[in-house]
Amino acid sequence: MLKRVIEKFRHTGSIGDAKHTDCPKASRSNITTKVVRENVGGSPGTSIRRRGQELQISRISLQQLLTEDLRLQAYNIQFTQELKPNAHAPRRAR
Repeated sequence: MLKRVIEKFRHTGSIGDAKHTDCPKASRSNITTKVVRENVGGSPGTSIRRRGQELQISRISLQQLLTEDLRLQAYNIQFTQELKPNAHAPRRAR
């Protein structure tokens, strides 16, 4: 461990971690974003896993692209039973 720290200091002049380049990832390019936007418009109900398989993009990259780049949020539609007008009275009587 100490040997690595000494080597890092000799090589970089610091013991801090090397800076990362902020290059955009290939899976989140403008072309990929456009393809995903069109795909979501055509089939909005498709899951992220299925969409990733169709577009050959990893699930994590696709999820980041959808939430961060396209500003879309996942949601689940919940179906409920319709409340009939005559159902109010028995409920209020309780």
